[in-house]
Order: sequence, then C-alpha cells, then structure tokens
Amino acid sequence: MSHITYGRAAINDYNELIDFGNYVFSQAHMPHDFPMMLPKLYKRSNFNPEHHYTVKEDGRIKALVGSYPMTYHVCGQPLKIYDIGIVSVHPYARSKGYMKLLMNEALQDMRVEGADLSSLGGQRQRYEYFGYSPCGALFTFSCSAVNIRHRFGKDFQPDITFKEILSSGDPDLDVIGKMHSRKKAFIERPRDLMFDIMTTWNNRILGVWRHKEMIGYLSVSQDLGAIQELYLTEASTLIEMIGAYLRQFCLQDVLIRLSSYETDKIAHLAGLAERTEVSNARNFNILNYPNVIKAFLKLKSGTLPDGRMTVRIQDKCTITISVADNGLDVRQTDENPDYIVSHLEAMQLFFSHVSAFFLGIMEGNDFAGRLFPIPIFVESNDQT
Repeated sequence: MSHITYGRAAINDYNELIDFGNYVFSQAHMPHDFPMMLPKLYKRSNFNPEHHYTVKEDGRIKALVGSYPMTYHVCGQPLKIYDIGIVSVHPYARSKGYMKLLMNEALQDMRVEGADLSSLGGQRQRYEYFGYSPCGALFTFSCSAVNIRHRFGKDFQPDITFKEILSSGDPDLDVIGKMHSRKKAFIERPRDLMFDIMTTWNNRILGVWRHKEMIGYLSVSQDLGAIQELYLTEASTLIEMIGAYLRQFCLQDVLIRLSSYETDKIAHLAGLAERTEVSNARNFNILNYPNVIKAFLKLKSGTLPDGRMTVRIQDKCTITISVADNGLDVRQTDENPDYIVSHLEAMQLFFSHVSAFFLGIMEGNDFAGRLFPIPIFVESNDQT
C-alpha cells in the first residue's frame, strides 16, 4: 500500500513540481513549459513553495494546486485575492479525491488568512463544487484596417509609435508601473517582478509613444493579434492608437480585450469595431461579500441609485446594501432579508453580466436592476 502525504510544497520540490505540471498539462492540452509561460511564478528565482499544495504517494507528487496571494486595489480599497492555478492530478491517480482535498485545503487557508475573493480559470461545473462561478464581463472588440480607413481616410498618417520592452532593466518599465497604479482597479505588481508578470503566457510589452513622450502601454499576444491590456493617458487617443498599431505591425485586424468598467474605452470602440463579443471574465469565489461588493460597486459608471436591500446568502452571511445621495454602504446584518439565495445564486445575481438581462427572484426590483451587475475583473497578466 502506498504511503500518502499531503501539505505545502518544499523548496526542494521545485524540479519535480515543474516536471509534474508540465507532464499533466502537456498530456491534457498543448505542450507546456511553466517557467517559460509563467515566469512570474515558475522561474526558479520566483518560485515560492508555500503557494503550492501537493499530495504525494511514496514521496512522489501525484496532485498539485497552486494558490497565489495578491493585493487588489479597487477605487482605493485594498482587497486580498488568491488566484488558483496549475490544478493537476496524475492520470494514474485520478478518482482518489486528491483535487478535492487540495482545493478544500487551499480555501480553508484563504479564509484563515482573511482573503476577500479568489479566482481561477477552468470548466464551470468542475469548480462550482468549490464555490467558484463565472462572473464579470470581458469585452472583445475586433477592429480592422478597413474600419480605420473608413474612419480616417486612406491618407491616415498617425504620429503614434510603439517600442517593445525586452528586459526587466528597461527604465520604461518604471513609467509603466506608475501608469498601472493609476488605474481605478489594479493588482500590485512589484517592480522586480514587473517584466515577468507582463510577459505571462508569452505576452509582449509595448510602450506607446507620441514623439518623445510615452502616452501609454500595451500588453499584447506573442503574434501581436490581440491587445490583452492597455493604458492610455487619454482615452480619446484610442482609435488613433489602434490605427497606428495596425499600420506599424502590418496587421489587417486586431482584438482588443477590455473589462466592463472601462467605459471610456468601450464608448470609443463601440462606434468603430467590426465585431463585439461579451463573455465571462473569470470564475470567482467571493469570500467576503461586504468588502468585495463595496469595492467593485465603486467602479460602476455614473451615479448609483438610491435604495436599500437585504440579502441572506445561505451558509455565508446576511448583508445590507444601501445607497443614499451616492453614498454607498455594504455591511453584514442580523435583519430579516428581502431575499434568500445560495452562494452561487448570489454571485450570479451580483456579478454575472447575465444579470443585466435577468435578475431571477429580484426581477422587477428597480434598485437591483440599476445596481447589478457589479463589474468584477482580473487582467490576464495577473491570472494563472
């Protein structure tokens, strides 16, 4: 009989852990090389064994879950978020409950450590067993050279250019770090990890320049076909920037991905893009409802409606959301609730873009109709 142990990884597990993750994901998907694809976590110098949970049989890893803490600043309010990644079980060790064991262990530790929320990617029902559900909205705009020509004419000559950042020592990364921290919502990126974070999943970093001034930055896919993250000092330059991007890199079209709270950029692209798609942003698990609702509600564009509602989230808490003269208050309460919902129902009602069209048991409540969905999002470079 095998000797089974589980717990946090150790520093001397690094080589086996990387080999194990590469093997399982390469078997299930495309070839993986985690130190290359996720250097922020798996380059040897960045590896933190405490962020990994393992099950071992006779001393060999048979299951693995990564849980990575980050600090999320949302309209000035800090939140503690954990992203889950590298969830893997050896093909010969499946159906033994190892993933369930490690996921529950990671979640229990999150709660002890005061986490506000957690996120991950993966098949919906697989992770709903652990309290995760698709939330938020990811907008994907497809813009072409034809769109730009009709907007600016065939003689379009932009004065915007792009310069790629190829090393962590590039001083332009200091400017990009300051720009990143000016966003309404951003996850902290330490300067010594900035390059590794922004080259996650083989992304490339481009500074956006007008003459001798950097006016923004882009994080783009390896083939330049998708803009995964962007910041511009003036949103009004967005369309010109897209035209310049297509021109400099000789592209016929490009995808631009935005969160639902980036309404200034969405407003410009809505009148240009050839195609627009809306999809779930990420699977989320809300661990502290008052903190998360209050923070992300501040991202809503415009004035919040006056109103008040009390919701009991079964097996979690009862909360009251109230707004008066645009003053927002979200707190736990012992009041009798107006509505009773499950944890998964609560996340769908509060955070899913579907609630813009259907509010379930809250249908007809004007306050809820104007309050929800709450824009929740994690940028691709901060995902695992």
